[in-house]
Amino acid sequence: MSQLRMTAEPELGIPVRLLAARELGVLELLVKFLHEERGMRLADIARLLSRDARTIWSAYSAAQRKASGPLLLKDGALTVPAAVFGDRRFGPLEAVCAHLKSTGRSYAEIGRMLNRDSRTIWTVCKRAERKGGSA
Repeated sequence: MSQLRMTAEPELGIPVRLLAARELGVLELLVKFLHEERGMRLADIARLLSRDARTIWSAYSAAQRKASGPLLLKDGALTVPAAVFGDRRFGPLEAVCAHLKSTGRSYAEIGRMLNRDSRTIWTVCKRAERKGGSA
């Protein structure tokens, strides 16, 4: 019973508006958000995202170098489950784009949400489809 309680933690959501920041990459934003805003250890983030701990440390270090201040969280209720980023077949941007596309959003709408051109979103979604369907 206690083991069930340990695994039944609430789903961790990543605000989509957070990913619209262009000064950092998607993985860097994820790691910085989870570490600084959610208080997660880098090792726990590595497990959650199915990445090597050294990759997570490197992403956090790069994020600190590029933007040492706190993240400016923009208003927005839409979140993406953190588990979406754990599928190693997809890069972080592919994962979020494919997830948002699978919820019925248009390329233009996803582009506006992520502060990217809709043609970029189309390309990323098509690449995710070729890799194995939706994230």
